[in-house]
Amino acid sequence: MKLLIADDQRSLHQYLHTMVDWAALGITEVRSAYDGAEAAELAALMEPDLLLMDIRMPGVDGIEALRRIQSLPQKPRAVILSAYDQFEYAREALKLSVSQYLLKPVDTELLEGALRELITAIRAEARSLLERELAHLSLAGRLPDERLAAAEQAMGKLGIGGCAALTVMAGPDGATAPTADMTEALPDGAVLLPLVTGDGEAGHLFFAGLPDGMEREALCAGLERYAPREEAVAVFGVSRIAGSLREFPQLIAESREEAQRAREGSREGEPRMMEKLRCIRSHIDSHLDGDLSLQTVADRFGIDKYQLSRTFKQAFGENYWPYVTRRRLEKAAQLLCGTDWKNGRIAEATGYADESHFSKAFKKHYGVAPKEYRAAGAGQAAR
Repeated sequence: MKLLIADDQRSLHQYLHTMVDWAALGITEVRSAYDGAEAAELAALMEPDLLLMDIRMPGVDGIEALRRIQSLPQKPRAVILSAYDQFEYAREALKLSVSQYLLKPVDTELLEGALRELITAIRAEARSLLERELAHLSLAGRLPDERLAAAEQAMGKLGIGGCAALTVMAGPDGATAPTADMTEALPDGAVLLPLVTGDGEAGHLFFAGLPDGMEREALCAGLERYAPREEAVAVFGVSRIAGSLREFPQLIAESREEAQRAREGSREGEPRMMEKLRCIRSHIDSHLDGDLSLQTVADRFGIDKYQLSRTFKQAFGENYWPYVTRRRLEKAAQLLCGTDWKNGRIAEATGYADESHFSKAFKKHYGVAPKEYRAAGAGQAAR
């Protein structure tokens, strides 16, 4: 989101830069102009999303600058800054599609509130435009250059630097593929938009918009964490990440192919996978004092860690790490009642880094501290 500040008082620019956290508001670029003519020229060059405009400036004033800016293809949402004695100017400005009017001296809290409101409106408008153009693109396979550019501009307003296609298909058993609340599983900053495919057999299609620097693996990890929460078994196909919507039709094809391969692989490899999962569970039970992180165990058994997470829940009805934790604490409970080992030794035997960590985990699981659990066990044995 880009902001242009137009005011002839340099002290105001310095004050705003000191007092306002632009990044926290989602503003990534801030430029300054010190008269109306410079403001109109800069607006044409940088195409700001937001404009802070003083009314009275030397030469070309704020009203004339707004008139010039209104003729630009990209019109920013404007906030007028005005003193009390300039109300007639402000009333004229309100005829020029000005969104907000604030009095000087500037109250930064009011200013931030006004900017947040405008940013929310800009993003809602951008999302609506992007959804509309993506619907056409997913069905027709192409967009005119002008509309493609507008859609990519909307992506920028939403903080999207790259995009991928996501296809969700029902699993081999034909169960309905889960799609509700999928956005909750995505990394922060990712945008997920459902698309119409025109083909009921193709599964559910989504546009996944990602911030600059976010990798495909982060998107896949979120989806894998989401899948085990659903009763239905679904397969996911995620395309590579592209920087342009021109590639989106190809991304759709890639995601569908990957989902189909995953679906067929699930059907064909189910017996072998079940055998591997049983071996993994046995390994966990016999190595409770070792490194049982998802990545370590996945590497040991030659399986993708996200696939392990998903299929473990499907096979045994319990997520991987809660299973590891439960088995460790069950063993700890046995050792507390069956041995005179100190907590530190029990912690080591059940894979905990130290006694403190072990005690907290034990109390959270059983509701009592290890010492109390042992005392209660000894009392029952005495009776």
